[in-house]
Amino acid sequence: MTGLSIVLTGAWQVEGIEGVQVTTYAFQNGLPLPQKLTAFILMLCLVFFAFTTILGWDYYSERCLEYLTNGHQKKIIVYRWLYILAVFIGPYMTVSAVWTIADIFNGLMAIPNMIALFALSGVVAKETKDFFKALDPAMENIVEEKLDAPIKSIGETAGYLTDSMARELGLLAGTPVGTGIIDAHSSLPGCGIGTPGTMMIIVGTSSCHMMLSETEAGIAGVGGLVKDGIMPGYFGYEAGQCCVGDHFAWFTDNCVPESYEQEARSRGISIHQLLTEKLAGYKAGQSGLLALDWFNGVRSPLMDFNLNGLIMGMNLLTKPEEIYLSLIEATAYGTRMIIEQFEDAGVPVNALVLSGGIPAKNKMLVQIYSDVCNKEIRISGTDQASALGAAILGIAAAPERITGFKNANEAAEKLGKVRDEVYKPNPDNVAVYDKLYQEYKTLHKYFGTGENDVMKRLNKIREDRLSE
Repeated sequence: MTGLSIVLTGAWQVEGIEGVQVTTYAFQNGLPLPQKLTAFILMLCLVFFAFTTILGWDYYSERCLEYLTNGHQKKIIVYRWLYILAVFIGPYMTVSAVWTIADIFNGLMAIPNMIALFALSGVVAKETKDFFKALDPAMENIVEEKLDAPIKSIGETAGYLTDSMARELGLLAGTPVGTGIIDAHSSLPGCGIGTPGTMMIIVGTSSCHMMLSETEAGIAGVGGLVKDGIMPGYFGYEAGQCCVGDHFAWFTDNCVPESYEQEARSRGISIHQLLTEKLAGYKAGQSGLLALDWFNGVRSPLMDFNLNGLIMGMNLLTKPEEIYLSLIEATAYGTRMIIEQFEDAGVPVNALVLSGGIPAKNKMLVQIYSDVCNKEIRISGTDQASALGAAILGIAAAPERITGFKNANEAAEKLGKVRDEVYKPNPDNVAVYDKLYQEYKTLHKYFGTGENDVMKRLNKIREDRLSE
C-alpha cells in the first residue's frame, strides 16, 4: 500500500525529500484527510511498524543464533543484550549512518550464505537424487543425465547424429541436430516469419497468437514471454483464445436444423460449407447479432475460465447461418482485442499470417478477420507449417558454409511459405465492424471485469444443483 501511494502521488519524483519524508508526503497528498490528521495517523503506523520490526528481527536473529550454537543460552543472552543496546544507540545516530551500517551488514550476509551453499551442496545433491528416486528409480540421476547440459537457443546445434541413429534414419553420422521447439512456435519460421511486425495465428479448435519483438513488455493475457523463445534475437510472445473452432462445432452439432443437414448431405458438402454459402452476400452488421467468444472461458486477455459464451440480438427471424456468422465475428473481435493489447504495450502488429485447417478452408472467415482487425492477412503456404518450420530450424543448425544462411532468421525468411493471395480490409466493412467492436468491448467489460458477475453466479447455481 505504501509503495502504491508513493507511485500514484508522484512522491518518488519530489526533490529534496528521502526516507520517511517520501512516505509522509505520499500519504498527506493521497489521503482525503486534513494534513495534520494524516501526519498523526502516519506517526502511529510508523511507531507500530518500528516496534514490530524490532521484535521480529530479534526473534529471527535469535533463532538463527540458536541453530548455530546448538541452543547455547549464555551466548543467546549476550546477543540479546547487545541487540537491546543497539536499539538505544540507533536513535542517536544520523539516518545516513544507520543506512550505511545496515548496508554493510546486509552485504556481509553474502559470506555465510556462500559458505552454506558450498557446505550443503553435497547434501542438496543427495536429497535431490533421493527425491527423484522416490518418484521412479529410473529418475534417480535425471539431473546429471537430462538437465546438466549447456543451454542452447533456437536454431543452434544441440549435437550430432550418432552412428547408431544415423543407421536407423539412413543419414550420415555427424549430421547436426537442431534444438527442440514447441510445435506451435515452429510455425513462425514455417511461414517465413523471422523478424518482428507480423502476428502468427494458428486457428483451430482454439487459437494461438504469437509475436516477435525487440522489446520486453508486460501484456495482459500473454501466457508466455521468453527471450529467444521462438526465434533467436527477439522476445517471443504467446497469447490465445481457448474457443474458436470448438464453438463453431458446438453450434453445428447442436443448433442446426435437420433440413440444413439434409441439404448438406444431398449436395455432398459439409454443414460448415453450407452455412458459409448461405452467408454469401451478407453485409457486415446485417445479422443484427453480437456474441462473446467465451464458450470455453477466456484465455487472453482476461485469463478467466469461469466465464461463458453469449449471443445477443436474436429474434424469431434469426437464421442459423446468422448465428454461425456471429460466432465467427466474435472470435475476430477477440483477436482484435489481443492485437490491441500488444500495440498498446508498444509491440506493433503490422500484418497477420493465419495457419491451421480453418483459414485454409474458409475464405469468409479470413476476410472477416481482415475487416475486423483492419489488417492485411496471408495464409500459410503449407498444411504443415510447424513441420516445415522445424525442418528450417534443423537446417539452421548446420554451419553457414553448408546452408548458405547466416542464422535461423534468414533461413526462415527465405524458406518459409505463405500463399500469394493477400486478404485486404474492406473499408465499408471496417467502418461497421468498428462500431460492433465497440459494443463487443462494452460487453467484454461488463461481463468480464466484475461489473456484473452473472455468468459466475449462474455457474455456481449449476454446480450446486449438480452436486446435490
